[in-house]
Amino acid sequence: MKVIVESAIDVRASPEKVWGLLYNAKLPLSAPCCFKIGVPTPDRCTLVSERGAVGAQRRCQTKEGEINQRITEWDPPRRLSFVMESNTLGLEKHISAMSDTFTIQPADAGCRLTRRTTIETKGFLAFPKSLLFRVSMGHIHRFVMRNFKALGEAS
Repeated sequence: MKVIVESAIDVRASPEKVWGLLYNAKLPLSAPCCFKIGVPTPDRCTLVSERGAVGAQRRCQTKEGEINQRITEWDPPRRLSFVMESNTLGLEKHISAMSDTFTIQPADAGCRLTRRTTIETKGFLAFPKSLLFRVSMGHIHRFVMRNFKALGEAS
C-alpha cells in the first residue's frame, strides 16, 4: 500500500545554503515526545562519498540506526531525490520501498523547501502499517524541516 507524505517550510536563507543542508547536516533541535515511543529520531544526514551526484550514497543516521540511500536526482540547488537501499532499523519487514524528494524554490525572503516521501508498505496488515507510517513520517518531516530552517537561518 502506497503512502505519500508531503511538507513544506519557508526558510530565510539562500537556496544554495539550504541545498547544502540536504546532504550534510547535524540536526541541532531536541526531538519532541512522539520520538520516545519508537519513531526513529533523525540525527544527521551525510554523503558517503566526497561528492554528490546521481548514484552517490547518502546516509541518514538516527538515534536507533541508519538508512542508506542512493541518490537518483542531483540538481543543485533545486532538487535532490534518493531511494532507500538498506537500513539497520528493520524497515524491510514492513516496507518494500521508500523514496524522498526535496525541492527548493526561491522566494521573496529566501526559499521554500518541500519534501515528498513515498513509502510502499507490505505484508500482513499492510493497510494499518500504512496509517502508522503516515503518522510517523509526518512527525519526522516536521522535525527535520524545523531543523533545516533553524540551520539555514543561523548566522
